[in-house]
Amino acid sequence: MAFIFSQEIKDKISDIILSVNPEVFIVEIAIKRQKKAILLIRIDTDNGIKIDECITISRAVGKWLDENEPFDFEYNLEVTSPGIGEPLLLKRQYLKEIGRKVRVISKKGEVWEGKLSEVMDTEIQLELELPKKKKKGEPEPETHKVISLSVVKEAIVIV
Repeated sequence: MAFIFSQEIKDKISDIILSVNPEVFIVEIAIKRQKKAILLIRIDTDNGIKIDECITISRAVGKWLDENEPFDFEYNLEVTSPGIGEPLLLKRQYLKEIGRKVRVISKKGEVWEGKLSEVMDTEIQLELELPKKKKKGEPEPETHKVISLSVVKEAIVIV
């Protein structure tokens, strides 16, 4: 089974999505290989996205796919919003989550948890949770942590 998923196809799908709803941003467009492949499109807006919006976009993208048949293999189309517990992938997603508790894991395996208090161009800031008890002689714990987005392996909102 040949596998062609060009940038041109991704760009066309993006154009269709934005023509349906210009407020939508695309989190991910990917082919997930399973018994039957899945064309996975994750979308969102700054104010969240409703299922009706996903359905409308799915129909528009599906129509184009049916008319143009860009793939020579069977697949299912899945248009969804990022679910709870899924990693934050875009700066725009971080902006939506300011004020919420997140767990950030660095590429080196360091883990921080705290309230996302600020999102800058290339960094985020967490208000760290303080330990319940400080041991005598220990230095004062950090209350804020600035983390470069380039070192983030995974960031997840904690519910």
